[in-house]
Amino acid sequence: MKRVLLAGIASVLFACGGSGTSAPPLRSFSYGTPTTPTAAQQATASTAQSNLQTVSGAGGQTADPTSAPTLADDLSNGLPQGGTAVFAPLPSAAQAAGQDGALRAMRSAGLSMGNSNCVSSTATSVTYNNCTYNGDGYNGSLNGSINMVPNQSVTWNVTWTIAGSANGTTVNGSFKWSGQLSWTTTTLKGFGRSEYVVNGSANGQSYDLAYTAGFDVDVTFTPSPFCVTSGTLEVRRVVSGSSASQAGMKDGAWKFTWTGCNQVQVAAGK
Repeated sequence: MKRVLLAGIASVLFACGGSGTSAPPLRSFSYGTPTTPTAAQQATASTAQSNLQTVSGAGGQTADPTSAPTLADDLSNGLPQGGTAVFAPLPSAAQAAGQDGALRAMRSAGLSMGNSNCVSSTATSVTYNNCTYNGDGYNGSLNGSINMVPNQSVTWNVTWTIAGSANGTTVNGSFKWSGQLSWTTTTLKGFGRSEYVVNGSANGQSYDLAYTAGFDVDVTFTPSPFCVTSGTLEVRRVVSGSSASQAGMKDGAWKFTWTGCNQVQVAAGK
């Protein structure tokens, strides 16, 4: 279970956030008339179905609660300027140093270079107690927990922080994942949030960037084969920080509405 979560974190960390800039509140959006999804929107709808099934174990699949924390990032990556583009305003040196430090941390033995007993697992929970990484001038720490009520719900609250300086680049920051999902044999409802903050300097150039991504889902599905048949999924992202402003980055949101298996329409938020 531990390795799955750490691999998920590695997929979204390219630089790591910090103090000085706060993650913005996830504001409400207004939506127009739903239309046929674009290729990117259809991909997000497919990702939602697959990942929600993985987390809950719906349709007889083995549940994997450790994949829950990165759901908000997985679903918001398709929004305009999503994925790796969200880090584009950062200096290239900061991107490279942050990515290298984060990926090396995730590839280490469970972030256990500083504490080999930092992860405790039971049949219904995973707890991270100051799982640390120290190397290449960066110090990282993972704390929090994932808790599951079998065949009913999963709740998570996990924080990753990093600080350090190397090769002319200073990084300070945090990444927080929180949320809750509950389900029955035919329904699934809940939310997830991802709060990212980074600031520092690279070769004399300062930078700061923050975002909050989130999803809210309330759907009905058929269990076998798993397929969402009705309900809604709202995916939102709000950005802030001078680096984001200078790059012209904007908030974004999509609202998906299902009217049958593989029948979905999407409205863009503004």
